[in-house]
Amino acid sequence: MTEASLLLGYQEDTFSHDVAVALQTVRPESFDYVVTDLPHVGGGLNNQTRSDVTVVEAKWWRTSVVGRCPGTIEEWPNYLPWAWHMNLPAVILPTPDDNVPQYSQQLASLAMSALQEAGGSFQLWVPVCLDAASIRSWKNIISACQYPSLVGVLLEIPPIVGDPREHMAKQMTLMHNLIGCGPIKSFSIRTSLFLTNRQGYPTLAKPHQYIIEYLLKRLGRTLKVLLINDTAATNRVNFQQYLQHLRNRDSVTAVLDSSNAQDEHDYLDALQKPLQPLQDHLLFATYEVFEGDPIKYQRYQDACRSFLTERQAGTNTSVLVVGAGRGPLVTAVLQAYRESQSATLLRVIAVEKNPSAVLYLQSKQQFDPLWQQYKVQVIQTDLRSLEDQYCQQADLIVSELLGSFGCNELSPECLDALLKRCRPDVQSVPARYTSFLAPVSSLKLHQEVMAQSFYPDNNARVVGQQIAVETPYVVRTHAASQMFPEQTCWTFEHPTIVDDTSRKVTLVFRDNRGAIAYGPGYGAADDMVASSEADTETWIVTGLLGSFSADLSPDGVHKISIAPHSFSVGMFSWFPLYFPLQHPVHIPPQGIIETSIWRKIDDKRVWYEWMATVMDADGNVLSTTPIHNPRGRSSHVSL
Repeated sequence: MTEASLLLGYQEDTFSHDVAVALQTVRPESFDYVVTDLPHVGGGLNNQTRSDVTVVEAKWWRTSVVGRCPGTIEEWPNYLPWAWHMNLPAVILPTPDDNVPQYSQQLASLAMSALQEAGGSFQLWVPVCLDAASIRSWKNIISACQYPSLVGVLLEIPPIVGDPREHMAKQMTLMHNLIGCGPIKSFSIRTSLFLTNRQGYPTLAKPHQYIIEYLLKRLGRTLKVLLINDTAATNRVNFQQYLQHLRNRDSVTAVLDSSNAQDEHDYLDALQKPLQPLQDHLLFATYEVFEGDPIKYQRYQDACRSFLTERQAGTNTSVLVVGAGRGPLVTAVLQAYRESQSATLLRVIAVEKNPSAVLYLQSKQQFDPLWQQYKVQVIQTDLRSLEDQYCQQADLIVSELLGSFGCNELSPECLDALLKRCRPDVQSVPARYTSFLAPVSSLKLHQEVMAQSFYPDNNARVVGQQIAVETPYVVRTHAASQMFPEQTCWTFEHPTIVDDTSRKVTLVFRDNRGAIAYGPGYGAADDMVASSEADTETWIVTGLLGSFSADLSPDGVHKISIAPHSFSVGMFSWFPLYFPLQHPVHIPPQGIIETSIWRKIDDKRVWYEWMATVMDADGNVLSTTPIHNPRGRSSHVSL
C-alpha cells in the first residue's frame, strides 16, 4: 500500500463463504481485505464445510480477512471462536436492535472473552448508521459496557434525506459527535448510494463527497474503508478508483500526507507524561525533534529583531538565553541581530543546566562561524542559580520554557526567580502567555488512560487507576472532538514579578455552536466546516484539553499558539495537555458543563487539580466529578 492509498475492503454476498475466491478476485483490483461470514462452531443453520480453510494461508487470514457474525445475539459465542482460531483482525457484529440492555450485556461478555482469547489487537466492529437514533443507541451500549478498548464503530454512510445542504450540515455535526464517542474503526458505503456520471462511471452526490472527505481528513491516517456491493455491480475496480480519487484530492492529501503529518503518526492519541524540566535532563533525540520546528524559531527571531532594532546605537546589549538546550534560540538571536542592522554592541550568554547539552553548546561556541563571530558565552548552571552580575547586566531574557498548557513546565517560577535579580527595564521573550481549556470527547483517550493503570511506575509497581486518571498527559489528539470553543484560564506576564504563581478559575461552557470547527482540539479552527447550529445530541465528555498562546513581544505582534482559535500553522513543538476525568460524563442537549481547575504550588512542587459539573439547560446540577489530584497526590512537577 502506497502512502496515499486507502485501506479498502470489499463485501459481497457472493463471496461470503469462500475467502480464496474473494481474495483472488478483488486483490488484483487493489482491495486490501474482504469480509466473510463466520461459520457456526459446533454446528448451526448456516454451517457448511469450507474449502478456503485449507487453501488460504494463515498470513491472509490475519491481514486480509474481516469476519461477519450472522447469528442472533444469543448465538454470538458460537461464531467468534472460529475468528479467534483463525487470528482474524476484526469481526463485524450485527446491527444493534431496540433491546439495548441485551445487546450491551452480550457485547460486554464477548469483549472480555475476546481479550482473553485473541488479545488486545483483535477488534469488534459495531455497525452504527450516521443518524441521530443510531448514535444515541451506540452511546447507551458503549456506556453500559464501560468502554472496552477492543470495541469500535463501523460507521455506515446513509442515503441523502431531504434538502442536501441541511442533510450534510446535520451529518457533519453528528460525525463530530461520534468521532469522540466512537472510536470509529472503519466506515462503509454501499454501491447503491453511488450515481452514474455522463461517462458511465460511478460517482457520489456532493454531500456524500464532502462527508467522506471530512471523515478522511479527520481520521484517514488510521481509518479503514469498506465497500459493500449491494447492487450486484460488476465494475468493482471503478468504485475502488473513485474512492481512491477522493483520498487523493488536494484537500485531503494536504492534511494526511504533509511531512508534519507523517512525523506525527506515531504520536496520534499516544499519551506522554509531561516533562520534569528541573528534575530531568532532556535526551539528544528530544532536543532534535523540538529544534526541527521552523515556525517557532522564526517567530522568536522576529521578536528578538524587533527588540534589537529599537536599541540605541553605541549601547551595549546583553541577551541571556536561558534553558538554551542545543542552541537554536542563540542562533535565532544572532540572526535577528544581523537582520536588524542594529548599531548596538551585542553580547549573548547561553545558560543551560544539562551537562550533555552544554557539551553541544561548547562545540557550537568553538566551531560555528556565527557563534564565533559574536563570541557567544556558555554557562552551565540552573538559571535560578545564575550569578547576579549576569542578571544585572541583562537587557533581554530569551527562553523556551513553555509547556503544552503554557505554565505546566514551570516557566513562571523559573523566570520570576531570575527576573527578581534583573533590572526593572529588562524585557522577556516571551512577554506573556495564556492558558486555555475546553471539554473534549474521546473514548480512545479514555481507553488509553485506563490502560495506563496497568503499566509499571518507576519503582516497577503497577500505576493503578487513581494515578492514571489524575495525571495530565501530553497527547496529539486524533480520535477526539473538542466540544466547545476553548476559554481563557489565566495569563502570566514577564518581567512582572508576582509573589504567588498559584491560580484558579471556573469556566462555564454552554453554547457549542461551531464546535465542529475545532476538530480534535489540535490544529487551526476550520471555519469552512463551522455550523451555526448547536449540536442537539448528548455529548460524552472524557476530559479537559489544555492549550496556550504566547505573545513573544510586549506589543503582541509576534505570537505562537497551539490554541485552535489562533493556532500557529506549521508549528509542531507542542501537543495539547489532556486532563482526564475519572469517568466519562454525559451532557444532555443544550446542557452546560462547568469546569474548575487550580494551579497549586508549595515549596517543592507545582500541580493541578480539576473537576467538572454537568447541568441541564436551566442550570440544575445533574452530576459532579470528584476533584482530581487533590494535594498533588498523583502527579506534580518538581521545583
